[in-house]
Amino acid sequence: MSEVQVFHDNFNNGEADQFEKEKYLVVKGFLDDPLLSTAYAYALRKSQSGTVAPGDSQVPGTPSCYGDTLMETLLELFRPRMEELTGLRLHPTYSYFRVYQHGDVLEAHKDRKSCEISLTLTLGYEASKPWPIFFELDGHSVPVELLPGDAIVYRGTELKHWRERFEGVRSAGVFLHYVDQNGPFSDWKYDKREDRKHGKRKAVRSGMRHTLNYVDGSIRRAWALFKKLLLR
Repeated sequence: MSEVQVFHDNFNNGEADQFEKEKYLVVKGFLDDPLLSTAYAYALRKSQSGTVAPGDSQVPGTPSCYGDTLMETLLELFRPRMEELTGLRLHPTYSYFRVYQHGDVLEAHKDRKSCEISLTLTLGYEASKPWPIFFELDGHSVPVELLPGDAIVYRGTELKHWRERFEGVRSAGVFLHYVDQNGPFSDWKYDKREDRKHGKRKAVRSGMRHTLNYVDGSIRRAWALFKKLLLR
């Protein structure tokens, strides 16, 4: 492989206009291999390691993790792309991932202040079809189906969203959150975490070391392919 393509470079000037108008934007093929398969394998392995929360108030009993080092790396890596999609200058706040299980339901909700601009990215799933996420738009329920690597960018504090009962085996997704640097929630940069104020390079290095504890040799080689990209 001669180069690593982290995400498709297929954006256009109309995407930011659409986001401003609709408050959401579906991005097909946001993330490519090898990073996509690496992140999916990592999320599955870590969810089975006993080192993540066994659930949270939204989805009890489902493995989830706030501020994981690999996902924090993605949070930083994707910020420039998120700024192009939204037309906004953004501060990263935090990452979160879940590995949903059969029977899980995500109740309808709006997000907290640090989730002003959010990305939901499907890493992978074991199911016969994509598991839709629903948004309330102009009084109507709109389902959005995301294949592995697909994402939706949305105003999490404004748009109510939810998922109905999951009928597959498992579905892994990561949620990356940002705030507008010039908006009312700009003080929520890094979710007000003191340990994250040292910035991108520390998070990337830590994420790389931590990830290698959870993936096999073939995925380690894939991770090495874009080491220079992550640290540039």
